[in-house]
Amino acid sequence: MPVCRLELYCANILNRSWVIDMHTHVQFAERFPRRNLARRHLNLHLSLPRWGNARIDIPALRAAGVNAMVASIYAMEFPFLPAHLHFENALADLRAIERLTRCYADDLVLVRSGGDLDAARQSGRVGLIVALEGAHALGSDIARLETLHESGLRSLQPAHWLHNACVKANWSWWGRGQPLMEFGREVVKRANELGILLDVAHMSSRALRDVFELADGPVICSHAGARALCNAKRNLFDEEIRALAATGGVLGMTFYPFYLRRFSPLATLGRMVEHIDHVVQLVGPEHVGLGSDYNGAPAIICGLRDYRGLPEFVERLLARGYRPEDIAGILGGNFRRAFVKTCGKPHHCPPPQTRVESRWEALCDECPQSPC
Repeated sequence: MPVCRLELYCANILNRSWVIDMHTHVQFAERFPRRNLARRHLNLHLSLPRWGNARIDIPALRAAGVNAMVASIYAMEFPFLPAHLHFENALADLRAIERLTRCYADDLVLVRSGGDLDAARQSGRVGLIVALEGAHALGSDIARLETLHESGLRSLQPAHWLHNACVKANWSWWGRGQPLMEFGREVVKRANELGILLDVAHMSSRALRDVFELADGPVICSHAGARALCNAKRNLFDEEIRALAATGGVLGMTFYPFYLRRFSPLATLGRMVEHIDHVVQLVGPEHVGLGSDYNGAPAIICGLRDYRGLPEFVERLLARGYRPEDIAGILGGNFRRAFVKTCGKPHHCPPPQTRVESRWEALCDECPQSPC
């Protein structure tokens, strides 16, 4: 296929697909002086790795046709900070997300259900799904989970870097084999009742099994890779990937180079596709998604410095023999399925008003039709 036609074909797949990032910290933009999401940030070449945290801007979202992002609340973890202050930090982060939707009301909107997600796409805005990264913000008070849910929380990742009342941290030798704590079991059960999507990123293998047993719906792992290809403790073993898929869940493929190729900051987009291939061979393409950790991870793989790299990502998948409908699922359709099942049914959704632009459109009379 000629280059111009191939680029149009990739753009057409993006236009017709749900494009959803399963893990970002978009609200961290407020922490950067003079940061304006409406302006395109200074770009180096996409083939270079990106160090630093300012990766999300509205022009990039528009260029790639992104429909939604999970905006993950991160209440800073301090070992001796009282639990109520962790909770207040989480509320402050949630308010930052709400401020973004007010400041950029024409571009961003808070999403609480499948219906909201579809309405956001219909209006041409990017939906923000609120998640909590680390249950230390809950302390040992289940009422705090309920308060956050009322404020818009729709996904919960109990584990992060430090021990909390739900689960022990996976990075420590002592925490790796520890089960879900008693309060953690209570939190998982209450999340099931409230319709909160459970996220097992950062969890130990033992705690993972406990969540899979207790969950009554899809479970996601928002940002990780395949441990068979990169022996990082944050990645999932093959049996864990199968157990995740058995719940109807989705593994969000990480963009962080050190979880794709051990001890290498120069992991490429091709290496990420190798991880996707491995997961697809285990459980099929319907259980893979994208979890960038934009604005959070200190480094990002070559080729996906920001969302403008997604057309090349689609091109790589096509070259590997993936069908357009499988690519559509990986881009966001698979996560949308899990989200809708957990957080509410969608409304009827007309075609989106946004579209991915291609620099070759002026040279070609028509865009090839994708079967997806």
